[in-house]
Amino acid sequence: MMHGYLGIDIGTTNTKLLVVGQNGSLLTSASEKTPVLTIDGLIYFDLARIEAIVDGFLQMAARMCEIKSIGFSTVGESVVPIRGGKAVHPPLMWNEAKALDTPQELSYLNNESRFGISGRHPNNLYTINKILWMTRNLHLGKVELWLPLSSYFVYRKTGVALWDYSQANRTYAYDTHQRCWNTKIMEHFNLEEFAPIRMMGTACGEADGITYGLGGHDHIVGLFGLKTISGTSSPLYYDSMGTSCLLALLVQGSEETFGGDRTYSPQGGGIGGGFSENEYIITRSFRFYGRALEQLMSWARLAASDETFASLNQRILAEFPTEVAARFSIDGDFLSGNHASTHMQIQDLKIGSSFEQLMLSMYAYLGTISRVMVDDLNRFHHMENIPYFAAGRATANRLLITLKASALERPITIVNTPDLSALGAVVVGMQASKQMQPLENMNSILLRREIIEPHPQYSAFMTRTRALYLNDK
Repeated sequence: MMHGYLGIDIGTTNTKLLVVGQNGSLLTSASEKTPVLTIDGLIYFDLARIEAIVDGFLQMAARMCEIKSIGFSTVGESVVPIRGGKAVHPPLMWNEAKALDTPQELSYLNNESRFGISGRHPNNLYTINKILWMTRNLHLGKVELWLPLSSYFVYRKTGVALWDYSQANRTYAYDTHQRCWNTKIMEHFNLEEFAPIRMMGTACGEADGITYGLGGHDHIVGLFGLKTISGTSSPLYYDSMGTSCLLALLVQGSEETFGGDRTYSPQGGGIGGGFSENEYIITRSFRFYGRALEQLMSWARLAASDETFASLNQRILAEFPTEVAARFSIDGDFLSGNHASTHMQIQDLKIGSSFEQLMLSMYAYLGTISRVMVDDLNRFHHMENIPYFAAGRATANRLLITLKASALERPITIVNTPDLSALGAVVVGMQASKQMQPLENMNSILLRREIIEPHPQYSAFMTRTRALYLNDK
């Protein structure tokens, strides 16, 4: 029976499986809606049902191949409390903003986990915020372990408890420059120190003859897979365009270059360790990227499908305007700043504007925000025309991506894979099992690329749009 290498991505919306064969080809894929629970008005991941989905994926894959390895990519911030080897409560959804810490807790955290230590901005959504709220409100009793979802699904099979650096970086209880837990935070809140931190792709043991690799935060696992499969060296840009958008600059450096507040921006973003000792990942993010498009479509009672966007884009192109019909402002968009709210404002909407013109204005807004983030990150490297990769569901919208390339004034390499985070999880397992032979074929078979160039007409339109937003600042 052919060897198979599995990657599972547990996302906000869907849980996805990829199975890659020993020749680097895709054997199968599957997707299930990620189940959630609402308890007392708060959203949690339905852990028991997700476990059933994962086990079902394993059973399905075992019927077609001999499973050699598995890796996981998952959302960050969400954390599973464990006692006696078992989860004692479902984890809060990563973006659940109603689970609020006390003012005293927040004050202490924001001082002891300030950017110069944690590499993160305060926003009340981090893992430590959820741990404090769950401990105070859910009467959990003694918790022996707290693990992110990517580590929990390894632990439940192998009994090995580890964090990777990408998930540790989302806790707000981690010293990103010393690459260790912030013990002062642990001691102050009377928490057991979290499990050890290791590099992504570390082997975590075996179960049923399957090697389990240490995965991590979904966007960063996608970057790990892209870098490993393509053989591209840093620096490079990776733009993960899903429900949220995370723009990552992978770059070589040292604490002399990137330590303390050197990468700080008042508008947001962070810094964490890369995939080797002297590598860093500097990020800028916008958590309502694809979500903003979906919201606009819902107002028009339209499905946010690739087919609907394609039809809409044809109508936009039929009467392409010279300027936007409205301006947008959404919390966390790198112009407004990050206030952990969910507000969208539409400003200066021209009377008589069509829905097509409003959607084009949204495209132009998203492209402008991407340009602002890239301009900020360009401070941290000194090379011209470094590779710019983009992946995620939003890349299927070619008008959106062409406008974005025009805003950036650079080509964008679209990575057309079934799911880059799940593919990165495949690579996590491969590295853990030291089974790297399929990578060369994966580069040509699974990591299909398409280059989107700037368009002259759109470039002028996006230049005017950028001036409109930046002059307003």
